[in-house]
This record gives sequence, C-alpha cells and structure tokens, in this order.
Amino acid sequence: MKSVVFSQFTSFLTLIEPALTKSNIKFLRLDGTMAQKARAAVLNEFQEANQFTILLLSLRAGGVGLNLTTAKRVYMMDPWWSFAIEAQAIDRVHRMGQEDEVKVYRFIVEQSVEERMLKVQERKKFLATSLGMMSDEEKKHQRIEDIKALLDYEVTSH
Repeated sequence: MKSVVFSQFTSFLTLIEPALTKSNIKFLRLDGTMAQKARAAVLNEFQEANQFTILLLSLRAGGVGLNLTTAKRVYMMDPWWSFAIEAQAIDRVHRMGQEDEVKVYRFIVEQSVEERMLKVQERKKFLATSLGMMSDEEKKHQRIEDIKALLDYEVTSH
C-alpha cells in the first residue's frame, strides 16, 4: 500500500530516510531543492512503479497541483499554521480518480507546540467557516492571539 509522508521540514524528511532504508522500505523523495524535471520523474516513478511504497514530500513542494491517487495513506508529520495548506496537501491523495478510502494520520505530541498549533488551526477553521470575512484589524489581532496561544503552555514535571 502506497503512502505519502508530508513534513514542512526537509531536514525531518532526511531523518526519516535511514529508518526506511534500514527497514528495507523502498521510498522516493520530492522537495523544493529538486529541478522540475527531477520532480516529474519522481512523481511518475511513484505512480507507476510498485516497488516504491513511500513518497517523502515536503509540504511546500507537494501541497498544490499534484495527483497522488495511487497512495492510500497520508502521514502529516508536523502541523502547519494553516489548516488550508494541510488540506491542499491531503487533497493530492484524496481527489478525483481516488477509488479507495484514504486514511490520514497526524503525529501530535501531547503538551507540545504541535498540539497548540492544532488548536490554532481549529480556531482558524472555525473563524473562516462561521464568522466570514474579518477586517484587517481583526485579522491582525487574531494573528497575535494565535502566537500567544502557541507560547502559552504549562510546563509540567513527571
């Protein structure tokens, strides 16, 4: 079963590679450092060749305009500020032509900045869908509140 692993950090994708190699999992990688011709070759190989089951994909390089319907699993390794960016990335797999159910997995550590980012995403999604358009001043205030929410956490000892 083919899977796409998204991260906004290419350095994180680099950290994943040795574990996949050690486990004899065939993978490909696509990120923003690659020329357009190389990107096209990677995408074609992932879509056509059965031996590659994982595509490591940087969120910025793979968020828009790709068709990855041969994959059935999406792994979001770290949250992005905007739920819309993540939704676009997931839609690369879950789009017209996809015949199977797509499972999406998010890796969120409890009491971490990632967990707070997820809450910021949820709040932004709520605001976007139920409150409509905000003024520039309201948007500025909301961005400040988002940053405060990320930095406001309790340090607990175990």
